Amino acid sequence: MAGDTEIFHPSLLHHNIQDIIQHLPSYVGEFFNARAYIDWELKLESEFDEHDLSEEQKIFIASNILTKNALHEWKHICRHNKVPKSWHDFKLIFRAVFVPQYYADHLLKKLENLKQGSRTVTEYHHIFKICVIFGGLEETTKDVTSRFMRGLNSEIQNLLSSKICNNLSLVFLLARKAETQILLSSNTCKNIVICASSFSSTTHANQEHQVVESTANLPLSQEKLLSNPCDKEELCEK
Repeated sequence: MAGDTEIFHPSLLHHNIQDIIQHLPSYVGEFFNARAYIDWELKLESEFDEHDLSEEQKIFIASNILTKNALHEWKHICRHNKVPKSWHDFKLIFRAVFVPQYYADHLLKKLENLKQGSRTVTEYHHIFKICVIFGGLEETTKDVTSRFMRGLNSEIQNLLSSKICNNLSLVFLLARKAETQILLSSNTCKNIVICASSFSSTTHANQEHQVVESTANLPLSQEKLLSNPCDKEELCEK
């Protein structure tokens, strides 16, 4: 194991903890590569959501998949008796080391102009969350939720205008529901247009077929007249 596991009591460990560790990527601790740390933390968060883990268990798992620079940083923390008591504190310590301030500033600047645009709600929410969390945005939950709402496409905002909610997670779910509703409505309209176009084409084809049939039944002299129309002078001469 990579981390200093003796700081955790064995009875606190999850019965499948080794399986969880094996499914997670290690973290090297590259300096000036904030994106690598961000991706690693988010993968851990996603995995932790699948299990009922205590704070100490989360820290135990994370510390056991650290290598190189990241492991060196963890051992330094342990030697100075600064072991975090919560998973949140663990993340704050490692963000301070591996997410430089210039990158945090870059994320906050990106957040100022962030809009959903051509992205799905899920894609927009993912980028928004990264900018807020790792940029270190200091706003109330209500303000963060309002910021997220303002970045959504206008069609979705209109459907959510009657909703009063200050919880980002709930607004995200409502926005996804609204997005699905809009897509279904759009597909229905497209199907109607396609059916109408198909009906129009079929009707036109049938009418042409009827004209051909009626022409075939005409006397020979009349058929020639229709297939070889003469000009006014010819009609006058005859």
